[in-house]
Amino acid sequence: MPNPDIPPPNRTPRPEAPPPVRLDDRPVMALGSLGFGLTIPWLTGLYGPLTPRDGLYWVGTAGFIALAVAIWGGNRWLLFKQREHFDWFRHPWT
Repeated sequence: MPNPDIPPPNRTPRPEAPPPVRLDDRPVMALGSLGFGLTIPWLTGLYGPLTPRDGLYWVGTAGFIALAVAIWGGNRWLLFKQREHFDWFRHPWT
């Protein structure tokens, strides 16, 4: 049974979570993913002797574009999800 003479500890209320960020970056994501997916394999010579006339070249290109989209989307999700949990800019010392 709690002692009625002792008040409960004084807790500071947790600040509200920031509102969700609404950002439509689909055009930037499309251009960026295409840019990375097309240029990185080409600049590094990853395809070797394959040319655009080979079917394997296009399979590799589609794979790298899909990988770029997955990395971009994953980083975007982590950025906004982390902002929900750790709002460093509003409360850096809590």
